[in-house]
Order: sequence, then C-alpha cells, then structure tokens
Amino acid sequence: MENTYWIDRSDRIIDVSPGWDQFAHRNNGERAVSGEVVGRSLWDFVTGEMTRGWLRTLFNLSRLNKFEVDRPYRCDSPDEKRYMVMHIQPIGGGTLSVSHRILQARPSWPLIHFDFALNDDQPRHQRCSICNRLQVDGRWAEPTDHYYAGKITTQRPIFVRYDVCSICQTLLPGSSGGETTTTLQR
Repeated sequence: MENTYWIDRSDRIIDVSPGWDQFAHRNNGERAVSGEVVGRSLWDFVTGEMTRGWLRTLFNLSRLNKFEVDRPYRCDSPDEKRYMVMHIQPIGGGTLSVSHRILQARPSWPLIHFDFALNDDQPRHQRCSICNRLQVDGRWAEPTDHYYAGKITTQRPIFVRYDVCSICQTLLPGSSGGETTTTLQR
C-alpha cells in the first residue's frame, strides 16, 4: 500500500493519492481525510520541532539538488510495527511528491497505546518520530524493552512528545557518520 501527497514550495498540501481516505478511515484518522488536509500546511500535521527540522532538511535536499530521496522509518499502529519508506521526488517549481509505502508490518505485543502530551503538566516521554524508540531515564530503546524492564505499563496511555533520537539524527545527509540514500532524478 502506498499513499502520496503533493506539497507546493511553501509546503502546503495540494493533493493526495486516490487511496488516501480509505487508509485514513482504517487507521481512525477521520481528521486526516483528504477534505481535511488538502489546502493546509503540512506542518499543521507534524509534531515536534526536531521532526519538522528533519523533514525540512530532506525536502530542501530534494528541492535544491533535484534529488529523489528515500528514507526508511517506522509508523506503528497500536497493534502493528510498520516498517515504511518515504520517497520524496521533486516535480518542478518547488513542488514535491511525497510517497509513503509499507515495506513490512508485524504484530506488536504487548499493545502499548501512545498519546500526545498536550501540555507540560502531563508526565511524558520522548518518542522518536523516525524509529519509534522511546526515551526513558535517558535511554532510547524499543517501547517493549521498557515494558519488559517495568518502566512503562500497558494499563494507561503513555503520553509522548515527538523528537528525533541521536541515532536517527545521524542518518540525515551532511551529519557526521550519516550515509545518504539519495538517487539522482532521471
């Protein structure tokens, strides 16, 4: 399954692929159907300054160098670990096509429910927007590792703020140790 959106030079969503609404409904994303997203800034839907910076870097790389960019990431649902790839393609005039494709989905256990921390008073953990690792006590690890270590529970939602962990930061082009997976546009 692949979902695509197109953004203009100011990162406003100008169109989405035909299967967009069906995917949104299957994932309880009624606020993400085409009628709710087309015409709005992409940044209305991206949480966390580090995540925004990570995406802006990839978009700028693609626009300025006219490169296609592929980046793996995870976008889990409560019951699945979903390994995905984002493909960014410059179209011209600053417009980008951004496609997301599920490479593999595996059942996730235990079922851990995450929710956004809406205010600073809520206890929260940092969660990486790219690999879905969770930071607890200064350590980035799979949420299930923290569960088995007794540091988180499945009894109630875990409130998170989204970030980009140090490992995923090194995967950006131009960062030390980061390897790029860009391909020249043909």
